[in-house]
Amino acid sequence: MSSVAIIGGGYTGTAFAIHLSRAAPKPLDILVFEPRERVGGGLAHSTEDPDHRLNAPDDIHLLYPDDPLHFRGWLENTGRLRSDPDACYTDGRLYPRRGDFGAYLTAQFESHARYNPSGSTLVHIRRLAVSIERCAEGFRIGLMDGQRIEAGHCIIAVGPDATPFPVSSPGEDDLANQLIADPFAIGALAGIRRHADVLILGTGLTAADAVATLVGRGHHGPIACLSRRGLRPQDQAPPPEVQPESLWHRLAVQPPPFVQRHGLLDNVHDLMHIVRADARDRIALGEPWHGAIDDVRDAAGELWRALDVREKRRFLRHVKAYYDCHRFRIPPQTRDVLTAAERRGQLSFRAGRVLGVKPVGSHLSGRLEVNIRLRGERHTRHQVHDAILSCLGFSRPVVDTDNPLLRSCLRTGLARPSDMLRGLEADDGCRVIGANGRPVTGLYVLGAMTLDRFGETPAAIFLLRQICRMLPGFTASLRSASSPGVVHCA
Repeated sequence: MSSVAIIGGGYTGTAFAIHLSRAAPKPLDILVFEPRERVGGGLAHSTEDPDHRLNAPDDIHLLYPDDPLHFRGWLENTGRLRSDPDACYTDGRLYPRRGDFGAYLTAQFESHARYNPSGSTLVHIRRLAVSIERCAEGFRIGLMDGQRIEAGHCIIAVGPDATPFPVSSPGEDDLANQLIADPFAIGALAGIRRHADVLILGTGLTAADAVATLVGRGHHGPIACLSRRGLRPQDQAPPPEVQPESLWHRLAVQPPPFVQRHGLLDNVHDLMHIVRADARDRIALGEPWHGAIDDVRDAAGELWRALDVREKRRFLRHVKAYYDCHRFRIPPQTRDVLTAAERRGQLSFRAGRVLGVKPVGSHLSGRLEVNIRLRGERHTRHQVHDAILSCLGFSRPVVDTDNPLLRSCLRTGLARPSDMLRGLEADDGCRVIGANGRPVTGLYVLGAMTLDRFGETPAAIFLLRQICRMLPGFTASLRSASSPGVVHCA
């Protein structure tokens, strides 16, 4: 039986495994390498915090294009919707918990492991893949425990690295409970006292989730959120009076409506001018501005590929933060938590940057002196906090990655960085481009590591579209290949 290795078991790897088992022209051994306890959760959907919700309604989070309400049906049938009465907001839209979406993906993977149309086997290998190398019959995947497994085709579906903690402090190793680089790691917030004064670096959706977690744990100390621009995620659009066409069907329109109206623009200045004008026109007609951003979102891939490297850099440096806070909107339940905390004076948001951190007195005091320069001010403020949480997202260049598998691929020339260094270079069919500039037969990359190539955000519906677009070419390669079954190497 031919084998396919999928490195990464978040949404992308899980969805690809499921759809491959449905579309494969012959039975396959489909191996998903994911060190977490279950396939499907990944970084985004492994959380068990009940206050972490999807940042878009349930029908946007698709697994099956022909059944956009499948996830909702699963929530109802499993009783999870009854146990989460806050999921349905007052406007009637459903914002489930992120952990429930992860559990749904796990359940679908397990269901397809029991039966799938191609008769393939789906196996979760709960180990960390640390290297990929070519071998006579395909690829050899090296695991953390020293074991090696061979497969005919390999899919890289890993996520990006978190932004490094932006400040250092003398004796940083002694301040693990005060300088928290990953606030969502198990037990990361356990050492924060409920009356502690907390500084959160970041003002986006990750910071909003951190605030919701603290408040949900009964935290009553002050919480300050700080970012370079102080931008916060905008609210969801008001519910439409008439049920709109599904997003999946809107994404199928080619060229996208924005491109039909304005063409493919080759510079960021003109793009921003048109988007602002579209938003103003909608507001003048009594419509929400959100549609102007949604049109850009739906055409993001085409617009991104029309920009040269200089314009892409300009977008990332000057525009991306503003686009993201309008594109990635806050769930209303989370917004209500933050609004209540602000009204009682517990929560504040500021624009500025941290210049330095040092302990107050001895390390045992547990307090930190933070030097901050607020935007528009020349002088430095000296503030004292009990803990600092980094919620700055994912922006580390792939050449500086902590992921051993990506390091291995780059070091050996099996892959090369994409032009903006946010992932791996790939062709239109998602085949990895090697250091020699040619596609590597049998090696593919999906999801977050293709952001520079395709320009689409790593949201579920766009990841699913990417999978559906590349799958016909991938299955065609399976028909022509004589790839081996699973081979375990000592």
